[in-house]
Amino acid sequence: MKTERLDLYVRRVMREKNLGVADVERRADGEISDSYVHGIMSGKVKGSQTVVKLKALAHGLGVNEDEVFAVARGLSPHLQPRFHNGEFARLAALFETLPDHEKSELRVLLETLAHEIERRTRVREAWPQVA
Repeated sequence: MKTERLDLYVRRVMREKNLGVADVERRADGEISDSYVHGIMSGKVKGSQTVVKLKALAHGLGVNEDEVFAVARGLSPHLQPRFHNGEFARLAALFETLPDHEKSELRVLLETLAHEIERRTRVREAWPQVA
């Protein structure tokens, strides 16, 4: 799945919510400046994305902090809610309760499953079904 860069994400959310840079700064209670928001939107702010500033950005945009952190890390924001509220979250929580030696044994199965999912994805992409 293609991920969305932080600059594109911020521009998209602002457009969808009809927010200007000043609106984001105001809604973030002054925790980030309009020039910082401009810097993110232009892709020039990369090294100074602190936790505090990303939280303020999320607040200013009116979105979930986890979503902004996911995008900043290069992950799809759309996968986060589905994961946290779904069957995989339950399985991950169960996995975490296991002793390390059992986790190691199960990682082999999980890797096999991951390879099978990747194979099926490649097949679907190579041979899309005709509607």
